[in-house]
Amino acid sequence: MLNRSIRLVTLLALFGLAVFWLALRLQPSDRISREGFDRIQQGMTQEEVEAVLGVPPGEYVTEETRERLRQRSLRRIFFLQKASWRAERWLGDRNDACVRIIVAFNEQGLVADKDFEECFECPSLITRVRRWLEVQPDDTMLP
Repeated sequence: MLNRSIRLVTLLALFGLAVFWLALRLQPSDRISREGFDRIQQGMTQEEVEAVLGVPPGEYVTEETRERLRQRSLRRIFFLQKASWRAERWLGDRNDACVRIIVAFNEQGLVADKDFEECFECPSLITRVRRWLEVQPDDTMLP
């Protein structure tokens, strides 16, 4: 009887660890969001912007989002800028939306302008888990 209880507790602990690991794996580690965008201030360096957003410029999206982006052109952003300015882009799946942040840096390498766009809605965490597990929601179930 004691061995059975120990096995059950061990099994439940392993299941809990697996759920915790899965939640961490599916949770974005970046801060590419409206909140992160709002924290970017004129005069910041690129390193400071990266610290705010948690990652260097790049695409931090799922393959599904990347495919949807190929089928759709993002809104074009033209900064009133000098030829020596450069723009960096952060793209991420965040809060059930594809989010794009563009930051323009001036000649001194400081933030001169920025833009934010929610490109389209992305699947929620629960939807991603269901797809990963290949489980379809039952339409007869109550919310």
